[in-house]
Amino acid sequence: MGSSDKEDYKAKEKAFYSAMISAWLTTRLERDKQLLGLSVTAIGLLVTLLRTVGVSSPLQIILFGLALFAFLITVVLVIYILGENSTHIEKILGGSEIESRKLMCLDKTAGISFVVGMVLIVIIGMDSAGFFQFLCGNDVYSDSLLCKIVLKVLPNKHFTMP
Repeated sequence: MGSSDKEDYKAKEKAFYSAMISAWLTTRLERDKQLLGLSVTAIGLLVTLLRTVGVSSPLQIILFGLALFAFLITVVLVIYILGENSTHIEKILGGSEIESRKLMCLDKTAGISFVVGMVLIVIIGMDSAGFFQFLCGNDVYSDSLLCKIVLKVLPNKHFTMP
């Protein structure tokens, strides 16, 4: 390879590396923005449901509270992460930092908090639709501080497959 070929190869390698970094950053930032938008929308939905429909049981109060808390945690973490990303990028460009464990941990926590909120919304929907009462023929109650859902089936109830 001549010196011209080596220079062309290095230029292409730098361009490829730059494009990969740009794509990675765009993907990460887009994910965070989507989590932020969806979480804020979910908070709005939950507040609207609370104001218009209300709650029908203590379990629903707990589920609504936990879901709102999960989405609020997601919003706060994502806003913090978006603010810290610029500092992290500056440190990477300066060569003083390669990877931020703190940002990775916060990012995972935001994702988990969002998923927990979504699961709670599904449970709220199932409870509001009377799914648990239909399934068991009786009430659902909360048995612990962690609001573990317990389905109490009466011994005289029989379930048959259609």
